[in-house]
Amino acid sequence: MHEFEQIEDAIITSLTPLMAAGTVKTLAPYSGQLGEPDMRIMAGRFPALFVVCQGMDIVWAGAVSEQTIAVTLFVAARNLRGASEAARDAGAYNVLEAARALLHRKVVTAGWSAVRAVREAPVIYAPETGVCVYEATYAIKRKTL
Repeated sequence: MHEFEQIEDAIITSLTPLMAAGTVKTLAPYSGQLGEPDMRIMAGRFPALFVVCQGMDIVWAGAVSEQTIAVTLFVAARNLRGASEAARDAGAYNVLEAARALLHRKVVTAGWSAVRAVREAPVIYAPETGVCVYEATYAIKRKTL
């Protein structure tokens, strides 16, 4: 299994309490779901969390390498603030916060460092269409020979 698959699966497993709590309706690896021409079609599956590894940086020091993988969560919701703004779903901010509580500084897979929150930023903000997407980037590292 490639490192990316291993990390994505571990992140998804760590986030499964969000499904059980009803915080998200969809939790899956990202495979282009947000490329839907009409995002309103996707809105029925919101709030959603999609996980993808964005790449790996490798730094060598002699025979030892440090590998850093960037993992991005795409948080898709119908609004940003949840019930205080609309009764439709948890809101992107609540999902971002809940995911961070489950991931930041947590070891999700053996042989890798704890996951570290790096950045959260808007990707799509179109509340008039019921689509708000944020990305949350995390880093995870390991040293290997």
